[in-house]
Amino acid sequence: MTIFLTMLIGATSFSDSFELGTQAYENNQYSQAVEEYESLVYNRIYEPEVFYNLANTYYQQGDYALAMVNYERAYFLNPRLKIVQENIEQTRMQTKQQLARPTSAGIESEFYFWHHMISAKTSLSIAIFSWLLLWFGLILLKKSPRKGLKALVGVSGFVAFIFFGSWYLKTNPMELAVAQGDDIPVRIGTKETDTIRFELYSGDRVHIDAHMGEQVRITTATGNRGWVDQKYLVTVWPPERTTGM
Repeated sequence: MTIFLTMLIGATSFSDSFELGTQAYENNQYSQAVEEYESLVYNRIYEPEVFYNLANTYYQQGDYALAMVNYERAYFLNPRLKIVQENIEQTRMQTKQQLARPTSAGIESEFYFWHHMISAKTSLSIAIFSWLLLWFGLILLKKSPRKGLKALVGVSGFVAFIFFGSWYLKTNPMELAVAQGDDIPVRIGTKETDTIRFELYSGDRVHIDAHMGEQVRITTATGNRGWVDQKYLVTVWPPERTTGM
């Protein structure tokens, strides 16, 4: 798999870790590469290049769950990277159930279906620009009320509202997680004695929509829903931890 060879990182020590990880990957020293890239994540160097290279390394080790987690993190930061999307699909095909990513429900799926290919930064930039344009138009309207200016104010306000909404949804995403392990029981309730509804397998992506102690309620892309011990899951964002177990 192709990896990113360079990345703009401020601190020299972090740049060194990225380069060492890349060199180790190219020399098929995958354990060392994981160590270097994970050190960057530990130090909160949250860049798509880091997560993408880390995902490739886990993929080469045959750990498709952690590969999927880190590809999804790279995608979260930069959804326009086509190679990340391609590798997510390639990793999905390596999983037992080959489940798709769960889709967002409610307003995001109905009204913001178009914003998945832009980043939160882009949404915020457009929103701020439109907001400033709105106020500029209002100032001009006071001096010279014109029909064209009223249209500008209306459109600017609408665009600002839409893109602030997009930014909010992107910075408060649905809780996506990846199963780590096979034959993971998903039950109809939170108790171990409750009936098993279905099972998860390594690399399956799920949407977490409720928490109750150590149990979380999850939904898959196929609509299956139930409760599972969160120790079997690795959350995609924020990347506070890599392994779930």
